Amino acid sequence: MVSVRRTLSTFACLSALVASACMSGDGKSPFDPTAKAPESSLLGTVTGILGLNLDTLVTVFAIDPSETATYHIGNTHRLIVQQGGLCALSAPYGVNLWDTVCEVASLPVLVTAKSWTDSQGRARIDFTPSLRFAPLAGGQPSAVLYLKDNAAAHDLSSKILYCGLLSCMDEGASDPTMATMHDAANGWVYRRIKHFSGYQVATGFTGEPSDSTAQQQ
Repeated sequence: MVSVRRTLSTFACLSALVASACMSGDGKSPFDPTAKAPESSLLGTVTGILGLNLDTLVTVFAIDPSETATYHIGNTHRLIVQQGGLCALSAPYGVNLWDTVCEVASLPVLVTAKSWTDSQGRARIDFTPSLRFAPLAGGQPSAVLYLKDNAAAHDLSSKILYCGLLSCMDEGASDPTMATMHDAANGWVYRRIKHFSGYQVATGFTGEPSDSTAQQQ
């Protein structure tokens, strides 16, 4: 029998948490998360077999730094990466480095995304490997993550939090460019990201990780 093991990144976990936010104009996304995925993002989506862990999807895709593309994650989520917006895997990775210039990736980078729904019915995505996204001219975002959660999209108190192994933080509190946005009309919660390993949508954040930010077996 085969199961899909749900794990956190060994580096850090990024959490999309439903708690406070801002909207962009009419709430509509400045990008198009419904755009067709490039062939590279369709390498594979796998579900649990024989009824095991059917809430978990594994999506394998390649981020191509030579193009701007929308990558489909699982059945509902989206990641948009701008041309030239991906740092090479060799670039230093850490909290104080998100805005520093990096060597831009010259070749596609293969990414595995595990997505599932936690015990509270909220979306969770775990990415490997951990990546940094390169600063672009004019301050435009190099990467934006969209999580499909209709309830969260209508809750203007929602936030997307970045979580380390033991605690979570609102990156938008110190960096307004990473503030959470809501597209209630289309059911998206989204924000700019400067790095990733994992994301979660949750409610009732109290400063401690929820059950789905803890390691899952």
